[in-house]
Amino acid sequence: MTAEQIVASHKANVETLFGLTAKAFEGVEKLVELNLTAAKAALDESANNTQAALSVKDAQELLAMQANLFQPLAEKTAAYSRHLYDIASGTGGEFTKAIESQTAAAQKQFATLVDTAYVTHQDQTLALVRGHLHDRPLDRLVNTHLHSDHCGGNHYLQVHYPQLQTWITPGLSQAVLDWTQEDLSYQPTGQNCPRFHFTHLLQPGSVHRWANANWEVHAAPGHDPHSVILFAPEYRLLMSADALWQNGFGVVFPELVGVAAFDEVAQTLDLIERLNPTTIIPGHGSVFSDVSPALDLARQKLEAFAKNPERHARYGTKVLLKFKLLEWGHISRQDFNAWAMDVPYMRDLHQRFGLAYSLPTWLDMMLAELTRSGALLELDGMLHDA
Repeated sequence: MTAEQIVASHKANVETLFGLTAKAFEGVEKLVELNLTAAKAALDESANNTQAALSVKDAQELLAMQANLFQPLAEKTAAYSRHLYDIASGTGGEFTKAIESQTAAAQKQFATLVDTAYVTHQDQTLALVRGHLHDRPLDRLVNTHLHSDHCGGNHYLQVHYPQLQTWITPGLSQAVLDWTQEDLSYQPTGQNCPRFHFTHLLQPGSVHRWANANWEVHAAPGHDPHSVILFAPEYRLLMSADALWQNGFGVVFPELVGVAAFDEVAQTLDLIERLNPTTIIPGHGSVFSDVSPALDLARQKLEAFAKNPERHARYGTKVLLKFKLLEWGHISRQDFNAWAMDVPYMRDLHQRFGLAYSLPTWLDMMLAELTRSGALLELDGMLHDA
């Protein structure tokens, strides 16, 4: 927080403290007044009852008088209890309202960012954050998962905002602490991600008050076994990460290394359908509201991949090649092939799905498919992102 925000917050807290203190004294005053009234009434009633008892002529009349005393005594005791409860409830309610109000005000001043894109876009990410917040600091960063295109800007933002909270899902927290790039997928995929730290764990099943809304954290395995999606029921707004896009979903990375995960993708799509969002902010692409058609398309693609895993492997390979080309912009074909043949994922995919061809030939086939789709342009031995 800025110095101005700290001063304003402190001033508000002091004002609230004095307000609550006044309320507490007001409650005490009401309690003292209630007890004095009850005591005076009891003394008056005791004197009257004493006079009545002295005028009793026989035992039968004394018993009748005692019976008449018990009923009003019970009624007065109940009335006293009700007044006491009202005072306690009123004072406690003021404290609760003040605490809730202060918490809500503090949350409104917190700026939260979900995911930070790839490292090559870190300057653009910072510029967008500053352009939106102006002189306000970024307070909280939340990662839906730890693929390099979702947390590549974490380090840069942490440098520029030293007090930044960083929330990650728990599955790879130890790998982040130890910075084990093999476990984090950066080394196997040939991607880059500067080392960052985290301050909090984003536990599936938890609910957080961010941006004046309650956000539910739901486990969303498939694309990544540790991924989550964020849902605000009040607004029926879903941040779907790479679990659902308008035109499909992210590569199912566990499947690329031989770990079954298509069923998990199906379960995550079912979860999204049950949440019934009206608006989705995806990890890639534009915000959309045509949720049912997007789910139908995703399920069609999932069925096709499940029936033909090689098709999914080719799709995943092309995504990895295209992603690296996006990072470089342009590179000689020779250098690109040298990089690709050194990437563990590429070698593993070739071993599982391309053994009918040599690795260089198989990579040439993948690049040719990217060229035909318009995602790649080759001129004079140079590959250009298109």
